[in-house]
Amino acid sequence: PEYFIPSVQESGPASSDADAQQRRTNAYYGDLVFIANRRGAVEAWTEYGVPAYSYRFNTLPNGLTIVAHFQEVAFVFDNLQGLGYGYPWGSLPPFAGKPQTYTDLAFLMSSSWASFIHDGNPNFSQGKLSGLAKTPDWPVYSLSNPENIVFDVNVTGVANVEPDTFRKEGIQFILDHNLLYHR
Repeated sequence: PEYFIPSVQESGPASSDADAQQRRTNAYYGDLVFIANRRGAVEAWTEYGVPAYSYRFNTLPNGLTIVAHFQEVAFVFDNLQGLGYGYPWGSLPPFAGKPQTYTDLAFLMSSSWASFIHDGNPNFSQGKLSGLAKTPDWPVYSLSNPENIVFDVNVTGVANVEPDTFRKEGIQFILDHNLLYHR
């Protein structure tokens, strides 16, 4: 069904040389392996009164043509030197040749994670110490108004808030049929 495999337009603009069908396949695979699990977890925590925070990372580190799993880790740990990247693993230092917004995003993300670990709330530092005043607060997940913070150097303030409703029907199908997916 169409709700299960997103249309090419819904998959977003091409960021690599992948053809349209590959982009649709990537979207389905991402929903199956990552997005459905994340959305199901934050919905369950929220339903039981546990404050939950959700994010989407949408920044291309140096040397990559797509935003992929695990690429936010250098930002979370403010790893500006790219320690652990490069030979023999084949990836490039993620911040090499990138603008100041990448450093700002790393500061915001590492501060937010530290704040969450220390206080249970990622908003206590939220980049305000670095002058990132235009950065929105990271919303507590809500079942009536589900939202993610999006870490993206292409927006004002290096982050924005989006509804967590994209590909809702297809992701809900995965969640509703979790046993068929061996979850």
